[in-house]
Amino acid sequence: MKSKPRTLKIGPLSENTDLVAKIVDAMVDLNRLTLSRPMRNRLETQRHRAKKWHSAGDNNDRATVEDIWLVIEDIVEDCLPPFCQLTEVDGFPTVLPDDNLIADAIAEGEIGNARHQAKQVPPWVLEVNDHGNRRLYQKRRSGHGHRWIEVWSVV
Repeated sequence: MKSKPRTLKIGPLSENTDLVAKIVDAMVDLNRLTLSRPMRNRLETQRHRAKKWHSAGDNNDRATVEDIWLVIEDIVEDCLPPFCQLTEVDGFPTVLPDDNLIADAIAEGEIGNARHQAKQVPPWVLEVNDHGNRRLYQKRRSGHGHRWIEVWSVV
């Protein structure tokens, strides 16, 4: 049985611009992840708040919905892939690589650009091809050596 992922995928978190629909979509995506007990409890609390808001039928109470979304955003931030951010693209919440974080990590030597010569490269490698496609790899120990695991790719 395959285990649940621990981070969200790159791409749209929701394809809705309505805040309530964004919350529902984000909760569905977060439920597919392996979350720590405190994060799962926070998510469950927000689910109960959303149900209570919905059953009350007070659609004018946008403050509660906005507050729920802020907490969901915090949980999402904790589940982002390495060197990524949650941003809005055309009104949709979207997980994308954070170019500023990547540039800082490259400058600090945390991200390299070659997977060969494994003893000399950092634990992260970013490969960019001629078309601008990017792949981030993480070096992991495996038996007597190491192997490179693709963390994310953006085409």
